[in-house]
Amino acid sequence: MNTTLNHSSIDSKRWFILCMCILANLCLGAEYAWSVYAGPLQAQFGWDVSVTSTAFAFSGALSPITVIAGGKLQDTLGAKKVLFLGAFLWGGASILASMASTPMQLYLGYGVIGGCGAGITYSCTIASATRLFPDRRGFAAGLATAGYGGGALVFSPIIQHLISSYGVSKAFLTAGSIYLIVILITSFAMINVPATYQPVGWTPVTDGKSLEFGVDKNWRQMLRDPLFYLLLGVFTCGLTSGLLVVSSASSIAQTAVGLSAAMAATAVSAISLGNLSGRIIWGALSDKFGRYKVIPVMYAISAVSMFILATVTMGDFVQFFICTMIAGMGYGGIMGVYPALTADNFGITNNGTNYGFMFLGFSAATYLGPIMGSNLVIANDGSYAYSFIFSAGLNLFGVVLMFLIIQLRKKQVTVHTETT
Repeated sequence: MNTTLNHSSIDSKRWFILCMCILANLCLGAEYAWSVYAGPLQAQFGWDVSVTSTAFAFSGALSPITVIAGGKLQDTLGAKKVLFLGAFLWGGASILASMASTPMQLYLGYGVIGGCGAGITYSCTIASATRLFPDRRGFAAGLATAGYGGGALVFSPIIQHLISSYGVSKAFLTAGSIYLIVILITSFAMINVPATYQPVGWTPVTDGKSLEFGVDKNWRQMLRDPLFYLLLGVFTCGLTSGLLVVSSASSIAQTAVGLSAAMAATAVSAISLGNLSGRIIWGALSDKFGRYKVIPVMYAISAVSMFILATVTMGDFVQFFICTMIAGMGYGGIMGVYPALTADNFGITNNGTNYGFMFLGFSAATYLGPIMGSNLVIANDGSYAYSFIFSAGLNLFGVVLMFLIIQLRKKQVTVHTETT
């Protein structure tokens, strides 16, 4: 049955559907609660940390690839069917992990199948959110991705309670069942939103003067556009610097500032809250002031916070908390703004697939950030100062790239205006 509705009907449903997208992404965000499972798995099966880290790495590495696949599937099958499939893959991955007794079973279940489920589900929710809100793309994408950012906050205590009460295997089984049921419920709310959808009373910019006025391109056309590679560079720079800090927050808090393990955990929570709020705040600001104005400001603020962190000493608790929360907000802001920015530049019709290719920057940053950070720490006798300076430099390089993009975009808009 065709689930595409007329525009006035979509108006009455779009906020509810956005809430369903957020709910589905909350389940996906439980991926970032993996560390809660790691210790109990090592204790129960005698595995070392490399086994549990590899399972998580499989999931993270596959997600960008399956985001691309999810976009293609959504174009072919529709949002409802893709989310339905994602429910079984993501929920089923945790259920299979509950039966795992060897590393290979864990890699295949949680890592491979889970990575596929996370990627196609995330692609579906982000593409739907940006299509439903052409008038507020940044805000809608920010809210949708905030669900992903908030998943660990919601599910970490739940999973911890399940492990304490029933053991790690039953925790996987119960959590997977929750993901399966919740995402299945959200799938029934999904509709196929036409690329031409406009809310009643809203008129898009059509005079060609706005930098955020994109011509629809498919992924092949996008990959032939130099703008894509510049945008990918900005995306990778910001995420690399963010992940460099986020991935080592607890260690930094204890070794550089002298926090206890408990207080370090609070610092990690502060970064998570910054990550969550940054997706919404920066996304909304990008709608109001324009993404090409907001992103350089966001990167510059993150760079300043990194330079300040490079100077922190033992006991600088307040300074550390404020700066790491700002870093978390910057990281979250990038994740919230970029789905809308991709649609702005390459059109909304193929945004699911196009953003999947842009999301390859996340895969690169996941590899580069933590490794670069740890190598700099080792090379400087355990000091994180140079890691922060390097992080600040990446943010500033992102600002430079963004100004190059603005100049290129002006030329493209001029050409578009002259040809129309």
